Amino acid sequence: MKLAKLHRKTNSDIAMQSSLFKECEKLSNKIVDFELEFAKYILKHKNAHEAYQYLQTNFDKIENKVNTMAK
Repeated sequence: MKLAKLHRKTNSDIAMQSSLFKECEKLSNKIVDFELEFAKYILKHKNAHEAYQYLQTNFDKIENKVNTMAK
């Protein structure tokens, strides 16, 4: 995930970033901030509305992850 975040911030190669996030998506239930970083990726390469929609659709998943971590 650190590599995906680094590429999102410094590199403009969309194909590389996309492949890194696809790899991270397989382990998204174990990555604490996956949804946030993926929303930032969407915001950078698409638009704010799509990033917002992504977060809205995954709100329950994010909430469950936070509740699980809080226990």
